[in-house]
Amino acid sequence: MKKAILVLFALFVGFPLIGQTLNKYKYVVIPKRFDFVKKDDQYFTSTLTRHLFKQKGFEVFYDDEILPESYIKDPCKGLQVSVDNLSGLLTTRMVISLKNCYKEQVFVSQEGKSKEKNYKKAYHEAIKQAFQSVEFLSYTYEEPKKEELKVVVDEKAPDVTTPVTIVEDNGPFEEIEVQPKSETGKKDIVKVTKSDNNTTSKTKFAFNGDVLYAQTIDGGYQLVNSTPKIVAKIFKTSDKNSFLIDSDLYKGLLKKVENKWFVEVVENGKVVKAQVKIKF
Repeated sequence: MKKAILVLFALFVGFPLIGQTLNKYKYVVIPKRFDFVKKDDQYFTSTLTRHLFKQKGFEVFYDDEILPESYIKDPCKGLQVSVDNLSGLLTTRMVISLKNCYKEQVFVSQEGKSKEKNYKKAYHEAIKQAFQSVEFLSYTYEEPKKEELKVVVDEKAPDVTTPVTIVEDNGPFEEIEVQPKSETGKKDIVKVTKSDNNTTSKTKFAFNGDVLYAQTIDGGYQLVNSTPKIVAKIFKTSDKNSFLIDSDLYKGLLKKVENKWFVEVVENGKVVKAQVKIKF
């Protein structure tokens, strides 16, 4: 069946796939034994094919050789060579075909023919004649051009050169002094929730000031309050003192500074920092 297809292909094409170029391929790999012979390199068929491709400038290897690291890293620079025997009763006919790294056929030669009765002479004459199709392409390896990285500027994106304001927030509460209203004249200390524009609510950042307990999960920990309720998850980074924090309300960075844990998030274009109490 395979031979029939190749015969039909050769009849309709009559010449190599001239529209194809082989210049982007650097290597060719040749079988040490073609399908139509019974021994490795019988009648020097593999040696001859190797010699022909090498003469045209390809880097050539047998399929049982150790391939160079550059080829292993980029196998799509190579081609697999096949020499197919389409011989009839009185005529030896050969076709050379090349397949890429995806096993796709990228080139088929014209038929090489010989009426020699000696196998070695017939195979050599037919292979050389078929190889004329490769010679016709005037092969020269061309190193692929590296694509330039194009940077698309989003005019709506924020200006990253603008300095970021860091707002310190060491907890959800601040203590303020209130003038006495009682007759004793003593000052009372009360706690109130911050409400200025530089901070967010106590719940959002410091989890109401609750102590959170870290429970191991894949890639990090889940933080649980005393309810118990999972309020956030933290994930490991390359820095052992830093985690990525993810809660229903915000995402940010959790960092350890002087044995204290602080969460940092961007809020309204500003980096807000709040202390979080965690027990590991």
